[in-house]
Amino acid sequence: MENQRLRCYNPVTMEDKGELPRALTVVDMQRKRVYSENKKSTDELYAFLDREYGSFCFLFYSLNTSDLGKQYIIRFLYLCTFMDYENKLVYGNAKGDRKYMTDTELKTVLKLNKVMTARTKEALLNNGLLYTDEYDHIIINKEYSLRGKIEKVQKKSLYIRVFGNAIRDLYERATPREHKRLSLLVTLLPFINFNYNVVCYTPEAEFEYQIRAMDMKAICRIVKYPISQSSRLKKELLALKVGGELVVAIVETGDSETISINPRVYYRGGDLEILKPIWKFFSIKNLNLDIDIEK
Repeated sequence: MENQRLRCYNPVTMEDKGELPRALTVVDMQRKRVYSENKKSTDELYAFLDREYGSFCFLFYSLNTSDLGKQYIIRFLYLCTFMDYENKLVYGNAKGDRKYMTDTELKTVLKLNKVMTARTKEALLNNGLLYTDEYDHIIINKEYSLRGKIEKVQKKSLYIRVFGNAIRDLYERATPREHKRLSLLVTLLPFINFNYNVVCYTPEAEFEYQIRAMDMKAICRIVKYPISQSSRLKKELLALKVGGELVVAIVETGDSETISINPRVYYRGGDLEILKPIWKFFSIKNLNLDIDIEK
């Protein structure tokens, strides 16, 4: 039986973008076998993620289908970093004084004034992302995010690991006015390649040549940013940092502009051999030494 050709679809509109380059070749199948043979165990992958990126929660792509305002998206994501394994929001040090979060702590955590905190909570409650129980515990809806094991009924849903340290770093460095800009990291989720963290039209592509990358103008259309100001958005994205590392990398060649997201923020893939080169790439830094190279 012939290999069925893979096609490229817009992940949001499902518009057919045509065939990907050729069906899998013998070389591709060999690469796939090598990947499978070299693939690290789940335990090794999770040990690496814990050591390099810290704890994480799962975020479901269904967040993009909600009517939540942009400024509330990053606030919701930030609150997810405070949930326990029952998805209840907790506050304080894990070693002794941890307690369930109340509205008072919510205001402290979000670093917003009383009015903005109330509006944020109301928006999250009205959109079903939060709810409260009979004890007034504030709980994250597991349909949008959870900590711990993915439940059986959710395994077919699209989800990604989101790392708490990175989200907290991004949120705590930003002003409330900048929250809308940070929300685009969630808006782009349906376009993030599962393995390489490249923003593209082919998120499920297994091999590099199958990836159809998006340029800045395409990203502007997705996040509803004026295309005439794409250079400004590019500058803003390149300024984002987490843990001393850049959040966005843009590689330009004569044929393409490839935009990647640091897996320190989020990563879906399960192959440590693919993740490691990406991790190393974002770890590279320039030394800003005042050296006169002409001497």
